[in-house]
Amino acid sequence: MNKPWIQLSILEGMLELEVYFLLIVLSILSFSFYKFFLVEVSEERHRSLKRKFHYLLKQNVTLTVFYVAFQSLLYFKDSPITIKLLTYLGLIVLIAGCVVFINICRLFILQYFFLTSMRTAVPLLLVNIFTLILTLFLAGWISTSLFGIQVAPLLATSAAFSIILGLALQDTLGNLFAGISLQLDNAFEIGNWVELTVTGNKIIGQISEITWRSIVLIGLSEEIISIPNRIVAQSQISNWTRHDHPIIKAQVFRISYKENLDHIKNLSIIALQNVNSIKKKPAPVVVVGEMQESWITVKVAYFFVDFGLQNIIADEVIRVCLKTFKDNNIEVAKPQLEIFSAVKNEQLNSAS
Repeated sequence: MNKPWIQLSILEGMLELEVYFLLIVLSILSFSFYKFFLVEVSEERHRSLKRKFHYLLKQNVTLTVFYVAFQSLLYFKDSPITIKLLTYLGLIVLIAGCVVFINICRLFILQYFFLTSMRTAVPLLLVNIFTLILTLFLAGWISTSLFGIQVAPLLATSAAFSIILGLALQDTLGNLFAGISLQLDNAFEIGNWVELTVTGNKIIGQISEITWRSIVLIGLSEEIISIPNRIVAQSQISNWTRHDHPIIKAQVFRISYKENLDHIKNLSIIALQNVNSIKKKPAPVVVVGEMQESWITVKVAYFFVDFGLQNIIADEVIRVCLKTFKDNNIEVAKPQLEIFSAVKNEQLNSAS
């Protein structure tokens, strides 16, 4: 009978009972964290987490079945066939345990992000990067411990290949590291309305997704805008969504000089109280802007929360103010143009 390609003694050391119980305890702690600290998350997040824990439960059950079978066969390891079967079964248990451990760690990180950002979505970029790094680490550990493959010399000999690969993936890696730096800066999060100034052009949209390559925005016309992370990192970013401060916007009206400005200010403030889309605190403000030859500009400033509804709110404010002016016989100034025609020299001469 051929010698097993995996040493059973090494597998037994890696699959001790304490390691199995540690994975079960970590799974219970992860679920307890959800039950005690994430009670107030949205229904969508509750559904998402329940699906993930249901999937983790299936993984634990699968791991338990294979682990019990592995431990049971150890009592009959005197047979060469059993030893060979144990090597394959032990490798399956080891891989299943690594998968459970990775998913537990991923759940802990995801729940931490949910805890720090209860209202808006969280990007999966950092979670996916952590999962990739942990997976590579475990793969290297298994290769070294179980198969005797030395990973460090392999990485050293592939330095030239790494340089070539890095040059080929320069844009991809640039977007990846730019995305990581943007997440660490915490200048915005999913659900925020932002304005990006890219090479003089302004792009406005709501962030719907942050990936390893780009940021996806939903524009004011419901169009999908994808911008590479490295372009975003080099752009000027204006975040219009701050949960502790509302957004301010103003509408300007031209009023005739003959109108009473104090009366107009009072009427405008009363009219804006009927607009439910704007905030009552802080209250709207009406100020005189500037003086022109034919009119005085009155600026009506108001506060609101949802940047995506700014055009609808502006339409409602303008309609309410114009209706109030009309009902109170307040004249909105119209542009005036005076034309002076020069009299021809021949006509002047003939008149003289």
